[in-house]
Amino acid sequence: MSTLTSARGARTAVAALALAAALVGAPAPPAARAAELMFEREHASWTSFAFRDRNDFRFRAMTVEPQEGAMVALALDRYPGGCDRLYLSLLITLPAPAGRSLAVMDDVGYARVDALPIRPLRFDAIVREGGSLIVAQVGKVLGEGDFFAELRRGGTVRFKLGTEHRTYHVHFELAGFTAASGRTLALCRASERQLGGGPGAPAPRGDEDRDYFPE
Repeated sequence: MSTLTSARGARTAVAALALAAALVGAPAPPAARAAELMFEREHASWTSFAFRDRNDFRFRAMTVEPQEGAMVALALDRYPGGCDRLYLSLLITLPAPAGRSLAVMDDVGYARVDALPIRPLRFDAIVREGGSLIVAQVGKVLGEGDFFAELRRGGTVRFKLGTEHRTYHVHFELAGFTAASGRTLALCRASERQLGGGPGAPAPRGDEDRDYFPE
């Protein structure tokens, strides 16, 4: 199996687990979860795609790296109604199910693009007993300037995240990030236009309440 094929398979597997964490209801088989991915496209080491998160669409740029038996994904999401904002998370796929549930709230981690200044960050993390996915949602990336602009210009981003059990050091190559992120922005804005809630929304057909919404 080629390195590229292996990387694509890893991204698909992590994406399926991420969907399992995001979707409501009984877990679906991995093949069914993977089928929920839409508009998937490769951009060097990154992938861009869309999926339905509960009742809304989420547009994700994602890359995956192996880490001591686990697979760790860096995901940046956009949502209709606020397409310009990126939400950052790390998804750690464990090699074995967790023995117990664990939640970490508003903990401190660090991020660094290339040799630029180290940025403190705040994150929440959760894993459920019997689950195979740790979801670490980054609420704030501190420091001067635009962190996401650093990602677009940089070659590698590194993270340091800790829990009471261990500390994770992981890096991600940024080749393809700019293209993947730009595509999620375009998909998100297109979704806004289609839903009639963003720039370029159609004019009302008349004066009735129903005339202000698409058929």
